[in-house]
Amino acid sequence: MIAYRAWIIDPQSGGRPISPPLQHTVLTRLNAHAEKNYKNRYQKLNISFRKQFCHLGFIRPVPPAHYNPYKMTYEEYLDHIATHPIKMARLRHFDLERWSCAFYTYSNETYKPCLLHSGDWFGSMEECFDVGAAHFE
Repeated sequence: MIAYRAWIIDPQSGGRPISPPLQHTVLTRLNAHAEKNYKNRYQKLNISFRKQFCHLGFIRPVPPAHYNPYKMTYEEYLDHIATHPIKMARLRHFDLERWSCAFYTYSNETYKPCLLHSGDWFGSMEECFDVGAAHFE
């Protein structure tokens, strides 16, 4: 006897490739959202695309001149933060207003699927950015 199979959408598999015109739209919207809600918490956003994924990261802000980094000079630290962006999240594209999110965990150095703040698996790219913005703290 064959069991009945039900089709279930998985927010952490599949997705649609992000075309270059859509990449421009995503960059514009995410930069505007970050500037509006997270100003002065980052120096520069690091957003990259690969197939259906949008990887989010940021460069830390420049610390004050009196900051004393551990085991390196201040100048070495400035070079380090400029060349090592902090990973935030990976967005998976399904539609312009339908994205899923995976949060980057430094404890395992992997992306872990997560719900958005609304409690849903899918949401806008700005909602997904807000999940990754926990790394700003």
